[in-house]
Amino acid sequence: MADVLGEINNTAVVNSSTFDPFLENNTSSVDMVADIFVVKEAPSSVVAGEEILFTINVGNVGPSVARDVTLADVIVLSVANPVYSVNGGLD
Repeated sequence: MADVLGEINNTAVVNSSTFDPFLENNTSSVDMVADIFVVKEAPSSVVAGEEILFTINVGNVGPSVARDVTLADVIVLSVANPVYSVNGGLD
């Protein structure tokens, strides 16, 4: 399983020209963390001319939403007539 862990820190700050005796609450931060993973499965051996099934699962165990995630999977040239489906062909 390959993992990518990324963290984004987003901070908001407020200011005023009016006296503020409580400056400690003028800043707030949130950490956005996504933990995405990919698992690819395939048989350990295949017979030439027979069908081979690769299964790829991608997910995020968070805790934040992972945005703009992409998957790249290069199929070797020796695989003839490759076909793919998303969500096991359910869509």
